Amino acid sequence: MASQPPEDTAESQASDELECKICYNRYNLKQRKPKVLECCHRVCAKCLYKIIDFGDSPQGVIVCPFCRFETCLPDDEVSSLP
Repeated sequence: MASQPPEDTAESQASDELECKICYNRYNLKQRKPKVLECCHRVCAKCLYKIIDFGDSPQGVIVCPFCRFETCLPDDEVSSLP
């Protein structure tokens, strides 16, 4: 019996990399700029600002919504993240 190709094609994986996994909006170079946390998870800047505003993280730290790893914010600014 021949094995079937996996459902996740390179194309669908590539498109997954183009959207924020919190809001599911596509990344852009304005408010939805992708930011990389120290745990290597990517989140758009707009969602990171919401996490900071509504979360209970210590000052200058953001907690990853996926793995709970703490990332120190350089200069206490999301814009400082890569």
